[in-house]
Amino acid sequence: MGDSDAFSEGAAIFKVIGKHLKISARDAYLFWTNFGNELLHKAVPKQSESFKYALREDGPPIEVQGELFWVNPFAVRDRLLPVIENGLRAWRHDNVGLPLVFDRMV
Repeated sequence: MGDSDAFSEGAAIFKVIGKHLKISARDAYLFWTNFGNELLHKAVPKQSESFKYALREDGPPIEVQGELFWVNPFAVRDRLLPVIENGLRAWRHDNVGLPLVFDRMV
């Protein structure tokens, strides 16, 4: 599976993102491709006529009402940061060993 396949609609990662944000895998895909990914890589959400969102300071991380995604950036941060930090824990410690076998895929 290539890098583009890992983030295409229906990819398993969107089930995981949806689980953490308590939305469906399809809504997770729409949110990530139009908001999350663009925000991380370009510092602004993607402008799209087909993806409508609004920001708010309270409520769940993401709430979908019809075609509108209500996004609480503080709740998104609070929900995802522990998950991300937990995955980075290994990079913070020198006693984490490197793999002993390296296979080169051709």
